[in-house]
Amino acid sequence: MIMMEWKWLWFIRMAVMLLVLEGCRWCSTDACLEHERIALLHLKPFFNYDNQLKSWIEVKGSDCCKWERVECNSITRRVIQLSLNHTSFNM
Repeated sequence: MIMMEWKWLWFIRMAVMLLVLEGCRWCSTDACLEHERIALLHLKPFFNYDNQLKSWIEVKGSDCCKWERVECNSITRRVIQLSLNHTSFNM
């Protein structure tokens, strides 16, 4: 009986670890995370040479995963890559 309880405990533990590490399809959102969208908007003035980041708009709820030069994880919708080549770092 104790062995059966340990197997269930192990199974639940592994399931939770998988959800944490891989993300959860049921937990996903339809847009990028708000704090990541705001962070990208704070970076925009430094890399917006010749208005190349015009899709980065400051509208609440705008999906930064659909912006040019931004790549997001398809499940978690977290920003995973920025392609800022051929932009200029303006100080």
